[in-house]
Amino acid sequence: MALTNIQKQRYSRQIVLKEIGISGQKALSTAHVTIVGAGALGSTSAEILLRAGVTNLTVIDRDIVELSNLQRQSLYTQNDVGKDKVIALKNHLIKINSLAKSTIIIHPNHLYKENIEDLIPKNTNLILDCTDNLQTRFLLDIFRQTVNKKKVIPWVFTSAIQTSGQISLITKKEISLESFLPKNAQGQTCSQVGVLGSTTHIIASYATNLAILFLTNNHKNLENKLISIDTFNFSQRIFTLKELPKDNNNSNPRILEYPKEPRVSKFCQGFFQVLPAKKSDIDLKKMARLLADLTGSSNSSPLSIKIDGHRIFKDARALIKAKTKKDAISIYSKLVGN
Repeated sequence: MALTNIQKQRYSRQIVLKEIGISGQKALSTAHVTIVGAGALGSTSAEILLRAGVTNLTVIDRDIVELSNLQRQSLYTQNDVGKDKVIALKNHLIKINSLAKSTIIIHPNHLYKENIEDLIPKNTNLILDCTDNLQTRFLLDIFRQTVNKKKVIPWVFTSAIQTSGQISLITKKEISLESFLPKNAQGQTCSQVGVLGSTTHIIASYATNLAILFLTNNHKNLENKLISIDTFNFSQRIFTLKELPKDNNNSNPRILEYPKEPRVSKFCQGFFQVLPAKKSDIDLKKMARLLADLTGSSNSSPLSIKIDGHRIFKDARALIKAKTKKDAISIYSKLVGN
């Protein structure tokens, strides 16, 4: 497919790069990227990709824009507070490129094993993981390995918290999230320990750069490595990821099972009870200290803490004040994590 005159003019500064050229720009213009998560990492990545010519985007996120997001999620404005993130995101993106109105697909959904095959298009060339919880990350990792028996979907892993972040372009089935992160890992959340806005932009730029390099076939020597960046000290480390062990038949012995979801049920008027997917134990005193300054006043007892109307128990069970099940899961993920 030939580039139009408008495309040649819009992307002229990129086309002139010998690493991109006309062929690279064509590759970007025809690629389909699925971004999971429209927060600090996902919204910034979506904007950079669109400006680079990737107009075929699918964006999935369950959250609404909150006032605390504006510190680092620069695509959104005060007028977006209270709106679904993916709707606000698309509105801003089509102001950048109105021709993308029909090519940007959005889903204001929580990603489950029951809906993941419906929400992620079959023609996805790359998944950009910009989520904020380990459960969804493992869900994506297994999906990209199992949805197509002939080949895996390449996947850019990206995360940021406090003043550091990690990025990885994973293209092999033998390398996965478990290559550098155990399934029983306990992830902290930005609500608990904070995050620097400039850090999320740096990490999103790195991740999007990896995506562009992959889509234009410039990713040699960059795939299947973990890049760890400390933006506070301006330091960077690169690790080569190892393949998971194989059995004597040279096959992957892992049993690929989707992670269990938290169990959510309507408890009483205005509240949902959320039970963790696996047995957990929370240090309530530590959590109370972390959350008090960020979310408002908190009070605790030996068995539970109360924060902004939500009550979290020592065994990771919680009563979440919310309007819908989706909202309850989102709040639980931010406050408790995995």
